[in-house]
Amino acid sequence: MKKGEVQALAGDDPHLYLIRERDKLVELATNLEGQYAKSTCCVLGLRGALIRNQPEVAGAISRAIVEAQAWTAANPDERAEIFAPFVPAKVTPETVAAILRSHTHDHHSTGAAFRDDVALFSSSST
Repeated sequence: MKKGEVQALAGDDPHLYLIRERDKLVELATNLEGQYAKSTCCVLGLRGALIRNQPEVAGAISRAIVEAQAWTAANPDERAEIFAPFVPAKVTPETVAAILRSHTHDHHSTGAAFRDDVALFSSSST
């Protein structure tokens, strides 16, 4: 990159956030803007046998993740303090909080909106 041989980078946080900030790079696009801004970014997949044989467990897992995301969106500083020790590259809690504030942990597509999100992402990758 410093030699000018790289025209673009793709990846995930915290690595790209740190590189962008350190090297003063221009962000061209993310999954947090444009047509993707209100789309779900992550999908939880549960094994069919778990859903069939232990629906209460499958439901509890799903609710716990949604609740954790909502809590993260409402409390980025607290979440960052808890999570920072586990982030690669020894990222400070302040940086983790800044990254969390840029994410969409409070967005949860369901029903038709979720099907539209899946269609959007699957058609975008072809």
